[in-house]
Amino acid sequence: MKNPKNWLRPDGKWNRDRLSSVIVDALIVIAAIVLFFSYGTRLHRDEVDPAAHEAAAGREADYGDVRLFDNLRIGKVDISGLTVNEAREKVQDYVDGILNMPFELIVSGQHSVPATLRELSAYWANPQVLEETAALRDKKDPIEAYKLEKDIETAGMDLTLEIDCDKEFLMNYLRENCTAWDVPMTAPEMVTENGKMKIIPGTPGQELNISEASAAIENVAFAQLERNDTLFILPVMEMYPPSIPDGYEGMEGIEELVEEAAREQAEAEAAAQEQEQQTEGEAEPEP
Repeated sequence: MKNPKNWLRPDGKWNRDRLSSVIVDALIVIAAIVLFFSYGTRLHRDEVDPAAHEAAAGREADYGDVRLFDNLRIGKVDISGLTVNEAREKVQDYVDGILNMPFELIVSGQHSVPATLRELSAYWANPQVLEETAALRDKKDPIEAYKLEKDIETAGMDLTLEIDCDKEFLMNYLRENCTAWDVPMTAPEMVTENGKMKIIPGTPGQELNISEASAAIENVAFAQLERNDTLFILPVMEMYPPSIPDGYEGMEGIEELVEEAAREQAEAEAAAQEQEQQTEGEAEPEP
């Protein structure tokens, strides 16, 4: 402790001014220490208790009971004035009705495979658009929010109803159920008959275009079923063989052999067609 004489006046009495200054300084230091520990404790509690923040954020983002604008639609579903929860249920019921509707996949123009979009893994992909629309009021001041609501009531607002599929599942489904009628392409052959070389032409092939078929189902099948159009034609790929057998491209006289093979093939096809017409004519009953 410092010399007590420093706190006395020359007349031997206590120096009140000096004592007051020291006391004030001590109180300021004590208050600063209390504030420091109080703020530090609260900051630490916030850091170690994220659940409280998540719960608060969840309450702020809960738009289930918020009523949507009038004159509002998502796809073909009118959700004017409904709460978010009511609108979600109404749209899901509508989507389920389309996803469960039976339709036919038409393969190679003549073969039919029954299916539903539910079986093809389709689902409603953007239900969050309802919450996003309900939240529009939160992003504007009261005057702008009122103006937005009146604009929507007057002009209407259409939200996109997005339908998606599990692409890998869909492609596997098509591969397993719709490729039985694929026809492989055959290549031309060079043969020798009676000591003379000739070409046996190859035959065209056809197979399901799985990537295009899955994209078409994902993009337009839902809208097609909304129109009650229940026949969905799957795209196929046509594959044509080369006219010259592999390895004979530069052979002398190959062009003449190609022309001869094409001529014989055309004659054979014409004869087959004529025979088919005769058969059909004989099968017709007499009047």
